[in-house]
Amino acid sequence: MGIFSGLFRFRDKPQNRTTGSAYSFFFGSSSAGKRVNERSAMQMTAVYSCVRILAEAVAGLPLHLYRYKEDGGKEKAIDHPLYLLLHDEPNPEMSSFVFRETLMTHLLLWGNAYAQIIRNGKGEVIALYPLMPDRMTVDRDRDGKLYYEYTVSTDDAPTVKGTVVRLKSSDVLHIPGLGFDGLVGYSPIAMAKNAIGMAIACEEYGAKFFANGSDWSIQQNLQNGDVVSGDRTYAFTSVPSQLLGAEWIRTACDSKKYVDTKEEATFTVGADAHIYIGMDTRVGTPNWLAGWEKTDLACTDNGNPIVTYEIYQKSFAAGETVSLGTIGMNTCVNYVVFALPDLVMLQRYLLGVGKLTDWTAGDLCADGCINGLDLALMRQRLTVID
Repeated sequence: MGIFSGLFRFRDKPQNRTTGSAYSFFFGSSSAGKRVNERSAMQMTAVYSCVRILAEAVAGLPLHLYRYKEDGGKEKAIDHPLYLLLHDEPNPEMSSFVFRETLMTHLLLWGNAYAQIIRNGKGEVIALYPLMPDRMTVDRDRDGKLYYEYTVSTDDAPTVKGTVVRLKSSDVLHIPGLGFDGLVGYSPIAMAKNAIGMAIACEEYGAKFFANGSDWSIQQNLQNGDVVSGDRTYAFTSVPSQLLGAEWIRTACDSKKYVDTKEEATFTVGADAHIYIGMDTRVGTPNWLAGWEKTDLACTDNGNPIVTYEIYQKSFAAGETVSLGTIGMNTCVNYVVFALPDLVMLQRYLLGVGKLTDWTAGDLCADGCINGLDLALMRQRLTVID
């Protein structure tokens, strides 16, 4: 046995060391990467609903103690001491319904249900107290007799004393679930940890997706004073003149911390365009921007502290997909995205040369609109000017 086997113990309690039960199913991380145990599984609505319905259904069934009569019939043994315990109150702290609901919940989650049997001096049963399955172990002594060891916590009823208590099998009501030897059941949650882990992962991913997307929006006509992030109030104070009027994506600042996804968002370019990413200078250059060109442009906001965004650019053809990666940091703000179609950029350039005086001059083919033909003519004109 290696040193780590002695230091760490998996939480598939109770451990079964009885003869013929050498199988074990471990909790821990599922194949979806989510750690699954009985308590985390109950946060899944499907698991919680199933456990609640079954536990309440069994707890709500009538429970009576009967005795056989001499004629072969039977009658309720209302005067028997166990009738009150089973039908009304197994202990002063809970009703029969709550007691059975608790044991059924333990059985469905841990695969075993335990209750301590309290007796008086004459050996008569006077109370039943549920015991937590994850703190119980079942074993055999040298003579082959079963015994139970229970780890006590401060939340337990004062019927058990000490840190670890050894109980005889006659002092424990044990209801095992499905198992390989009929003595100890195995946890249904441990058996299905991969399915539950995948469900938890999908639920968390969906929650993050909608929380992320609700604060993202497409904006038009970028100007100084525009709010930078959908979940913050700080605004741009200095936007390069080349980007004023651009179409842009207002992202969510809290999206900066996502690290469990490769992409925050993707979009398809509707026309040949230059896409610009404004990245917080505290971030540096993420790996997903390795193919982008870092420009001399920058913009700032009025946050506290004031943030400077260095601008990266890349050219995309119509129909291409732009993938926006993650940052995975809390000590920064999220990036912003700007888009300028090539047609607009060429028109601005030509207007800046001085030979064209207003935007209508961009309609070089005089058909009343700016389209792909104008783009071709502008590119030809630009080549001549250069």
